[in-house]
Amino acid sequence: DPAVTARVFPREKYSLTSTKTMLYLFGGVHEDKTTAQLFAFNLTSREWLQCREMEPCRSPGPGEVDTSPAVGVHSQWPYPRHSHMSATIKGRVVVLGGVGPFDERLGDVHTYDEDSSTWWRVSLKTGNSLT
Repeated sequence: DPAVTARVFPREKYSLTSTKTMLYLFGGVHEDKTTAQLFAFNLTSREWLQCREMEPCRSPGPGEVDTSPAVGVHSQWPYPRHSHMSATIKGRVVVLGGVGPFDERLGDVHTYDEDSSTWWRVSLKTGNSLT
């Protein structure tokens, strides 16, 4: 199964949301570890792609799947989480809240721009928290 080969599944407590051309799976628990992985399922080619910071999502080669995202110096890639929510707003994937790897409650919001393959942390006004 290509999804198992790409190390997308088995996984639990992840979020799944869609844009016009992709289904995006973020985070969750994989092999008893809370992750910050982002995968995309291309609805046209019907294949799973691994997404990394500032690189287009692509099909991982044999033995190439990374268990954590490769992030740049200025990355705003979300912290690992499970039991969070995601949605698509104006073509961007939005990830919010959830539970971190040490069972801490998270109240942050991040957006993923598929055109630039970039995550941005959304600043909330003081006193506004999701927790």
